[in-house]
Amino acid sequence: MDPITAVSLAASIVQLIDATTKVIKYLNDVKDAPKDRARLARETTSLLALLTDLRYKVEEANPTDPWFNGVFSLGVEGGPLEQFDETIKELVKKLKPGTGIKKFNKILLWTLDKNEISETLTKIERLKTLVGLALQNDQLKLSRAIEGDIAEVKNNTRETARGVAELRVGQEDDQREKIHRWLSAPDPSLNHNEAREKRQAQTGAWFIGSKQYTNWKTNPNSFIWLHGIPGCGKTILSSTVVEDVLHHCDHDSSLAVAYFYFDFNDIEKQQHEKMIRSLITQLSMQCASTPKVLESLFSSKMNGNQQPMASELLMALRQMIQNCSETFIIVDALDECKERQDLLTDIEEIAEWKTGKLHILATSRRERDIEEGIEHLVNDGDKICIQSTLVSEDISTYVRERLQTDRRLKRWQNKPEAKQEIEETLTKKAEGVFRWAVCQLDALVNCLNLPILRKALASLPKTLDDTYARILEQIEEEHSQNALKVLEWLAYSARPLQLKEVAEVITVDIEGNPRVGPERRCPEPLDILICSSLVTLTTNGEVRLAHFSVKEYLASKRIQDGPDSIPSSCGTTGLFQTNAEELLSADNRQSPTPLDQNRFIFHEKPSTRLARKILGLIQTYGQNVVTRDNTWLSKAKFTPVIESQIESREAVRLILPAFPSKSANKLDKVLGPLPDMGEELALAHLNGLCRNIADIYEPGATVTILSDGLVYNDLDFTPDEEVWNYTEALRQIVLAKGFSTNIRFIRVMDLLGLHSSRAITRDEYLALISECRKELMAQFGDPNFDFRLEISRNRDTCMTYSGYKRFLQKDLLYTDYARNASSKTAYRKICKKVAADMITRGKAFAKLIEVKCPDYVRLSIHPSTNETKLSIPLVPQELGKFSMTPWHCAVAVDVNGSFKTAHVSDLHETHDVIYSGSRPFYFRERSALYDLGASVELEHLYPCGLIVRPAQSAGPISILDINMRTLRKLGERQSPIILRGFSKITERGVFVEAASKIGEVLSWSPGKVERIFNHKMDHTSKDINNSGFTIPTHFNSIVGSTVNGFQCTNHAGDERHSNLKSYKWPRFELFTCVNTSTQGCGDTLFVSSRRLFQFLSYLYPVESLERATWKLQNDDLGVHNGLKDLPLVVQYLVQHMPYSCWHQPWPVTRISSQDKITAEGGNEDITKAINDLLYDRRVCLRFSWENGDVLLLGNTAISHAGAPYLGEEDREIWRVRLN
Repeated sequence: MDPITAVSLAASIVQLIDATTKVIKYLNDVKDAPKDRARLARETTSLLALLTDLRYKVEEANPTDPWFNGVFSLGVEGGPLEQFDETIKELVKKLKPGTGIKKFNKILLWTLDKNEISETLTKIERLKTLVGLALQNDQLKLSRAIEGDIAEVKNNTRETARGVAELRVGQEDDQREKIHRWLSAPDPSLNHNEAREKRQAQTGAWFIGSKQYTNWKTNPNSFIWLHGIPGCGKTILSSTVVEDVLHHCDHDSSLAVAYFYFDFNDIEKQQHEKMIRSLITQLSMQCASTPKVLESLFSSKMNGNQQPMASELLMALRQMIQNCSETFIIVDALDECKERQDLLTDIEEIAEWKTGKLHILATSRRERDIEEGIEHLVNDGDKICIQSTLVSEDISTYVRERLQTDRRLKRWQNKPEAKQEIEETLTKKAEGVFRWAVCQLDALVNCLNLPILRKALASLPKTLDDTYARILEQIEEEHSQNALKVLEWLAYSARPLQLKEVAEVITVDIEGNPRVGPERRCPEPLDILICSSLVTLTTNGEVRLAHFSVKEYLASKRIQDGPDSIPSSCGTTGLFQTNAEELLSADNRQSPTPLDQNRFIFHEKPSTRLARKILGLIQTYGQNVVTRDNTWLSKAKFTPVIESQIESREAVRLILPAFPSKSANKLDKVLGPLPDMGEELALAHLNGLCRNIADIYEPGATVTILSDGLVYNDLDFTPDEEVWNYTEALRQIVLAKGFSTNIRFIRVMDLLGLHSSRAITRDEYLALISECRKELMAQFGDPNFDFRLEISRNRDTCMTYSGYKRFLQKDLLYTDYARNASSKTAYRKICKKVAADMITRGKAFAKLIEVKCPDYVRLSIHPSTNETKLSIPLVPQELGKFSMTPWHCAVAVDVNGSFKTAHVSDLHETHDVIYSGSRPFYFRERSALYDLGASVELEHLYPCGLIVRPAQSAGPISILDINMRTLRKLGERQSPIILRGFSKITERGVFVEAASKIGEVLSWSPGKVERIFNHKMDHTSKDINNSGFTIPTHFNSIVGSTVNGFQCTNHAGDERHSNLKSYKWPRFELFTCVNTSTQGCGDTLFVSSRRLFQFLSYLYPVESLERATWKLQNDDLGVHNGLKDLPLVVQYLVQHMPYSCWHQPWPVTRISSQDKITAEGGNEDITKAINDLLYDRRVCLRFSWENGDVLLLGNTAISHAGAPYLGEEDREIWRVRLN
């Protein structure tokens, strides 16, 4: 073929390409087109790619090549190219808009009928086939491949494929953009970029290099939960993970990444559905074309004129994940989502898809609703706590980098010694709190020389709260009101505010005239950002609070304990009453926060003050899941209720709907149908609450238990008789334990008026159950109740519903529900239906209580927001975990004496079942320490302690028959150990012999045995110690040691306090009661360090308590010049647990001079919190002696005290001190 013919062929192809391009443009712009338009556009675009490829092959190839013979046949007169050219020109004519008025009236309207479309599609398909065949006969490329130039062929193939993909993407971009606009997802890249800017190169290397992370990236269906305290750098670590995963997926287009940052500063990024929309949008952008499932969803919603339901979005997300070979999802700050239960439900559903292709990583604080929501989704090894030891290197790197690059700190860049001091001090004192280190560096900017720097480093605030308080305190008086006004607006704004908007805030003065004064506006808007460490200015001009912990501090009651300079300049801003309210949504407007509250003490009635004190005590029993400072939102509601009862000198009335019946699952969850140790502990816990109230208000309190078993038992196949037996057994426990003064019962049928007398027979009860349920719904049910609307609006209901769904899946496992379900999915749906029915009945039940018991403080066993009630765990667990109720689990006693709740199926391998009579009662951890060498029975006491008795079949046993060394080890963990019912010791020599089997008997001034008398005193004997008065809580180390000649040594082998002067003190004490009066004449009080720190940790982590010290001065006890730097808490290395070294002042009645005991280093608030807990019945065992009792006390585990002895007979107790 001659060159001229070749050029002519190429020109024909170019002309056809131009016409085809016009058609594609018109097809994309045309309005009101049927679905066939999309297919025509796709096919035309596909042909365009082939024609383009053909054009370049014709232009580049040699015209003499035999390959042209096939290609030339396409361009002959009347051939395929000419035929299609006529078709395409006709198509252009029909689609092209008119001009002038015609153009206005005919803007790209669809003018083709179905026959025309079908004919055009047929011609396009035929030409595509012919061009494709011609291209496959590429002799030139084939010869090159034979010569070994395979690489070039592959490269050209990839380039061609990429060009085709780009053309297709161009065609679909508009449609995809419409769908993305419809989804309206917030952009998480803004948060990601902000976090990236804050991190250093090696930040998070400890995690990226860990085995858990490597396994997460490679294992199918993997899930990691990273949790940590506020300010530990979770978001920074999330950005590190995102970057690493993006790099991991960069070279494989089949891998997909999506991430989301929940953000307290942006209301759109606090909604669970917005997260789903964002994930979908991100995955869609990584697809070569718009996913079919998205197109289908969009078109099903009238092409975007309607919004999809959350379930439809989840379904779309699932299909998109299944279309990827692997998908990585990273979600940061679950705790900053306002719809947390909905979010946890979403995460649970996503994780349970089990596609084998999904990897999820989530971060949050360790809050109990989050932990409970995902605990069954994440393996224990993949629940990773971001501990201070792990983050320290990240903090050190950050400090080092900022010292090098921050121009405000440049004065130290050439001072290696100063830089090292800053780095080491901040890294050490940060204790893993990244945010704390950031704030301290901000403050060090103002240190102009080395002495000032070192003074600042020596007086750094200890906590984030202390840091924020100091920042506020240092605001100059003339700027403080503006600063606090700005902070308040930032804390409660419904959306992020621009700098110019924030600048307008200070022009508003609600008490001024005029209220808006332009003269108050700062000429330079940046000047309003006075608290630079508390606020941040983003690159797009938004002003935000710098961290979630800042908002929490500003909105919490903790600020009331901050610097006194704040209220004098703050006053009441009244911002929420101004015309600036348009910046605040209705959901975010709140009553004045502690920032507005003047912290002066106002005059109030004594009854009001006492009511608030009682409610404060009740609140300490509560745990909620929303407000992180444990605020009881409904406290104000109950204050007048209790105040009225105080003025009438009545007992405070509490009501608790609970104790229905044991779970229907008697195989996996509970030990049987009757109450066991779990219920006994729960009742003791409630009784202790009432007794604690009686300590500050003489009439005390009562808890009325309203059993809800008959409300629900027909839904879970629990027999009516079982409900009766369970509740009657509860009443017997209350009587047997002596709780009846404080714990009462009432039945639903009594409140409904179906039964009037207090007593009811079994048959009467069973006959009324069915009628009771009907009457409950008839009187208090809402016929218009919308379950779905309720759980979407009421967070308490939503949380309760989530809890129901979880426990029902195990509760109903052996019922007809499970046996008749066709699949696991069907069974889960049944459980959801039962849960919904329970919610419906529960709303009627709650209404019954509200109407019939208006003067009661409402308690609840369900996690809640505490807006209408107070949630209390009946068997309190470790910090952050809301315990299971006793009727849904068994209680296990660990070897250290702590109680935990768990399902029986989780305990059999590590614990033994312990019986009470003939029925299983609780689990006890397997340990050789319970083998005491004799046949004995053990009774665990609440809140601490253990009674050891001879077994009924054992006959008379002496304590010398006990393995005292094993008893000693047990005493280190579970003090006090009481040996009761053994042969009575009447000789001191036998007592010393028994004591010597435990350890070395220490001699002291009274001799080896100290005799303690109550009531009658004999001053002629030097070994008589009268204790007929109140003895404060103390531990036997400091006081008395110098008087009795004990030698100086370190604390219990704790090397960290080797520099502190202390005295060798008895590790154990052994007592025996030789004679006593009747019980209740004077208890000995034992305070468990383990229990003390369990409840104290809600306020202060053990790590912060270990830094606290105290000092003592008392001339009578030989401590003339005072003991200083005494540790408040020391780690007992033998058991790896903390013990308390606090010592309350001795009364003047005991010695002639009063103790002078003070906390050091600003720790007064800590010691007050300890003193408040010392006699709390959750911590302190009140022990009544019986004749012959032998008691072993491990001084590392227990402090002790004594109540006044009021008996009419002598009480004599012997004591030996041991090492």
